[in-house]
Amino acid sequence: MAQDSQDDPPGFAPPSEPLPDPGPAAGSQPPPYGRPYGVPGPVPGPVPGPSPGPPPGAYGTPSPYQPYPQAQPHGYGPQPRDPTLAEWWQRLVARIIDSVIIGLVVAPLWVWLYVWYFGQPYESDLEAALRQELTFFAYSLLIGLGQALLTFFYDWLQLGSSGQTVGKRVMKTRVVALPDRAPLTGAAAAKRAGTYALAGQVPVLGLLNVLWHLWDQPYHQCLHDKFARTVVVKTTPGQSAAAGPWDGR
Repeated sequence: MAQDSQDDPPGFAPPSEPLPDPGPAAGSQPPPYGRPYGVPGPVPGPVPGPSPGPPPGAYGTPSPYQPYPQAQPHGYGPQPRDPTLAEWWQRLVARIIDSVIIGLVVAPLWVWLYVWYFGQPYESDLEAALRQELTFFAYSLLIGLGQALLTFFYDWLQLGSSGQTVGKRVMKTRVVALPDRAPLTGAAAAKRAGTYALAGQVPVLGLLNVLWHLWDQPYHQCLHDKFARTVVVKTTPGQSAAAGPWDGR
C-alpha cells in the first residue's frame, strides 16, 4: 500500500466509498409518456374564454343555413288548364249539331241504298251474289266519299270565314290559330277540315281523332288540330280568343 500511494500523482486521494451511478445523461432518453398507471392526476377544467352559446337553431334561434329548395321534376303532376280553352262537352255538342246537319243532307242517299240492297232478290248463284255485294260496297263507298266531301266544304268555308261552324256558334266556341290565336287563314282551315273529313272514313282513326283532346296537353287538341296548328277557344264574355297565358311556351 505504501508503494501504491507513492505511485499516485500528487493531490490524488482515492475515494473512501464508490460513487453512485449518475444514470443516463440528460436528453439521451425521452421522459416517460403520461402519468404512471394508477396515479391520479388533476381533472382538466374548461378552457378559459367566451361561452360558445347554443348551437344554431336551438332555443328558437333561427339557423343561418336554410335547406336548398328542391325543384319539382318537369312534366309530372297535374297541369293547370288554360281557362280560355273550350270545354270538352262544348266541343262534343258542337260536333253533334254539325253532324246532324250534314246527316240530314246525306241521309236520303243512305236510306235509298239500304232499301235497294234489301229489296234485291236472293241470289243462289255465287257469282250473282258476289256481284250484288260488290255493287252495294261501291255505292257505299261513293256515298261515304260524298259525305266526306260535304263535311270538308262545310267546315272549310265556315272556319275560313269566321272560325265557327253552326255548332260552334251555338256553343260559343271558335277555332283560332296557334300560337297567336289569330283568325284562321284559308289554308289552315282547309288542313283542319280535310284531316277531319278523311279521318272520319276510317272507323278507329276517326274515333281516336275526336277523343284525342281529352288527354292532350296543354291545348287539348284533336289530331286535326295538331295537323293544322289550331285550337278551340271560348267566345263567351270575359273569355276572349286573344292569346292566353299558355301560348308561345
